[in-house]
Amino acid sequence: MRATRRGLALLAAALGACGVQAQQAGRESAAITNGQLDGDDPAVVAIVGADGRLACTGTLIAPHVVLTAAHCGVTSTSRFDFQVVFGPSVDAGTRVAISGALVHPQYDAASFANDLALLAIGDGPTVTPVATLTSSAASALPSASVRVVGYGETAADAPASLGVKRSGTSLVTSVTATTFAVAPAPALQCSGDSGGPAFVTVGATELLAGVISRGDAQCLSDDTETRVDAFGAFVQPFVDAAAPGTIVAGQPCWYEGHCARGTCATAPEDDRIRYCAPPCAADVDCPAGMRCASSSSGARCEYPPPTPGALGSACTSDGDCLDGACVTAGSSPVCGRRCDPVNPSCPSGFACVHASGISFDCLPASATSPSPSKGCGISRARTSGRTSMIALALALAHTVARRLARRTAARS
Repeated sequence: MRATRRGLALLAAALGACGVQAQQAGRESAAITNGQLDGDDPAVVAIVGADGRLACTGTLIAPHVVLTAAHCGVTSTSRFDFQVVFGPSVDAGTRVAISGALVHPQYDAASFANDLALLAIGDGPTVTPVATLTSSAASALPSASVRVVGYGETAADAPASLGVKRSGTSLVTSVTATTFAVAPAPALQCSGDSGGPAFVTVGATELLAGVISRGDAQCLSDDTETRVDAFGAFVQPFVDAAAPGTIVAGQPCWYEGHCARGTCATAPEDDRIRYCAPPCAADVDCPAGMRCASSSSGARCEYPPPTPGALGSACTSDGDCLDGACVTAGSSPVCGRRCDPVNPSCPSGFACVHASGISFDCLPASATSPSPSKGCGISRARTSGRTSMIALALALAHTVARRLARRTAARS
């Protein structure tokens, strides 16, 4: 980590006034210590990164919705780098793609305030979602015994224990409006359990009361959980939107059966994009921007390429684009995709173009490249050695920052 930061500092110095800045979000980790193997709790799932390693834990709260912690790093654009795993361990579980993600809009990486995220998943194993604690039952929290579950370490710095589901008991020691703290009794959540559940029993029913947010580094004294009952206004709309038959024609869908009519179609140029395609007889039957086209399942409304959100499609903000980059190319902004100019991986018809700051994007090759910015901007027409070195430095800084971000997320 220290070597990486030093490398970024050297790059910033070399670039002078156009210094590269890398922002590292604060992270806290929180297998269960003093717990036992958990062959039950099918609704508690592992969240793994692209390398297949455990990143966090989560809980199925609706047939297609997993609740976890925001600091786990699964966002609307990074979700393709993660999967949800159902089962007793990461190695012996069933993996399901993440179709959508929403981080609490007021999540603060410094204080861990509002540390919640919601993940939409496609069809997985048949599992009954868990019920969540409501405000009316929250009086059960003070001094309550809670059952904690997760796939993390059994002790600090014990990575060999990662990836196996365990459970144990903790005791609530204090409660605030949005969190509650727990102490070992004798179990405590540890690294890899972030985003995992704390269950409290109300009457004869066990309810999801908290989501692990942070704890002491040695996993010995305390953990802090985000109260689920305090965030109903954040959770419920997402759960409602993920229900079967709720999405209208042309809008993004997360699984087959999500649409009110028709199928959840896949965009031809990017299989990560899916949208509701209702049946039709003519173009007039379709929403604006769509056309009636033949398919293997009959005529249906489809988007002509580029599909909204796909590379090269029109946009007005980063949120319009699947890869989170709305870039001005020529006179109109289009969806781009970050690329490495030294080793570009743009699809046919696209070129890796310098956009702004340290960013390079795959943009339509036919489009005019963005105008050079003042000061340290890079024009494609400038091919001097100094410009090449600056471009290389920018690309290297971008790559280092990206790898640093991935490492940080995997530590949760």
